[in-house]
Amino acid sequence: MKNGVYNAVEQAIVDEVNNIISPATAANKTVNVPVATQDAIRNFTEWVDPWNPLFKDGTIAPPHFLESVNSLTVWPPHPAEGFLDHDYAGDYFEYDRPIRAGDSFTVSRSRNIIEDISEQVGDGLRHFAFCNNFCDVFDAAGRRVGRSETLVGLTLRPQPNVPDPDQFPYSDHIYTPEEWEYINSIIDGEQIRGQKPRYWEDVRLGEKITPVTIGPTTIWDMVAFCAARHEIPFHPSRFFRSLPGGGGLIEDEITHNTFVPLCWHFSAERSRLVGNARPFNFGGSGANQMLRLATNWCGDDGQVRVLNWRHVTRTHHGDCTIGYGRVVRKYKRGDEYCVDIQVFLLNECRGNLSETAVITVALPTRASAQELEKGFGEMDINQGFQAGDKVRISGLPEYVFPTGYPLAGAEGIVQYRFQWQAADFHPFGGYTSLKITKHDKPLSMGNVVAVPTDLLEKI
Repeated sequence: MKNGVYNAVEQAIVDEVNNIISPATAANKTVNVPVATQDAIRNFTEWVDPWNPLFKDGTIAPPHFLESVNSLTVWPPHPAEGFLDHDYAGDYFEYDRPIRAGDSFTVSRSRNIIEDISEQVGDGLRHFAFCNNFCDVFDAAGRRVGRSETLVGLTLRPQPNVPDPDQFPYSDHIYTPEEWEYINSIIDGEQIRGQKPRYWEDVRLGEKITPVTIGPTTIWDMVAFCAARHEIPFHPSRFFRSLPGGGGLIEDEITHNTFVPLCWHFSAERSRLVGNARPFNFGGSGANQMLRLATNWCGDDGQVRVLNWRHVTRTHHGDCTIGYGRVVRKYKRGDEYCVDIQVFLLNECRGNLSETAVITVALPTRASAQELEKGFGEMDINQGFQAGDKVRISGLPEYVFPTGYPLAGAEGIVQYRFQWQAADFHPFGGYTSLKITKHDKPLSMGNVVAVPTDLLEKI
């Protein structure tokens, strides 16, 4: 398969996507939340972080309120033949200024990008990296508040890629009393730094961040999150049907009813139509869980500056993800002294990573610049695994359910981390994708999983 050489169906997809990412669409000035009212901030905080006193009164917004302001993910329609798999792959956010009640916003969008990465993936399917919503947000004074970029993977398949239930029997996790005790210990042990400053010079490379969880999640968690972030208006389906092109609704080929795509997060029938065993969490809910690691840890005087995160795989309702992190870099960024935190969400029920990120935080200092420079440093979190390497999951993590780590001792072959890796504009390490070839426990999520790289050894 050669990049740029397409059959009629593939060419139609390319034409549709190029139309979607035309300069006219890129110049769209739509702002989801034009004014950060106290109620809007409070409503967002109700789901994202109702525990941190800094955000509870709606005066200061959690960092990722920026997503509510400028979210404009666009999806090309399904082709006349075959199935176009849309894989929301993550975002890159920069946060320049805290958002406060009363702030108003304008946006500036750049032309978006599509890249054919079929040859790099090499599985005989047509793959694209679709990068959209390159967006800068400004306040009423013309100061940039932040920036976002969204990365989506597109794969043309003959039909939806539904896991074989006989080969990968997915079932609800049955929680033991010991596991609930563990989950509650994570909840009880959550530490919010608050008004006590965390000084840059006191931070050590490898320092671990206290874990956090929102799980086990249910459909209620996702309905609440959808309402909190204002991604789309809560109009009746009839409203969307009246829009040009059907408002992006997807038709059920059996019933011929149409539904809002986000229904796949809530309905088993709708999720199966797009290749999923059952409803699954919003990737953005995981991004906010990872950000909570950072805001808990850095305190009120610290500022989150960058969230570079990847939605590794979907987490179905009922599973429990716990977020972990550690400091991997200390350096100066502009006039600020920053740390990079490597974070990830581990699906405790299945053993795989669901989301991973590097978060940059600016911290206050009390020492002289000359003294601070002595603290610069960086950990190697890549460890040099290449596609095709045979590995074993041998370093058992300390962050596991009392019933054990489901992937302990499993063996596999290193894969491309993601199908869109070749077009990733902000790459980072610390995690590796495997095709599992040998395992002791059933693989209910499929045989391609991502795990922390430091758990692997070559065999």
